[in-house]
Amino acid sequence: MKKAKNFEDGVEFAIVVALALVGVNMVWGILLLPWGVLGMIFAALNLFNVFMLQRIKSLYRERRYEESASKMLPITIIGAISGFVFYGYYLYTLYSYLDDIVMKKYLIRSKEEPIHFPPPYIPKKRD
Repeated sequence: MKKAKNFEDGVEFAIVVALALVGVNMVWGILLLPWGVLGMIFAALNLFNVFMLQRIKSLYRERRYEESASKMLPITIIGAISGFVFYGYYLYTLYSYLDDIVMKKYLIRSKEEPIHFPPPYIPKKRD
């Protein structure tokens, strides 16, 4: 995954995959009715992921990286449980990217102003 300018594309792709997983979970939920309740629950969790990923994308656009990273961790766990493991891994790569941004934010200090000292006093030569 590329860096900052493609993070939003990554989130968009995760939303599309989550919607596809909603459909897959609904199909096996309807076809396997005794075990279908689990499929319906997984579909609901993936639909929840879609709404939360849209919220994370808006937080990322507002440059609120810490809040978006904190909201991304539960989505990653839910995505690994309710979707395929590959979907959970993909969400984890997005989460690790946000975590890197938050860590770099604390490592890079703002530009410091130079200290201006007065020029040195040079005594004048007495005649």
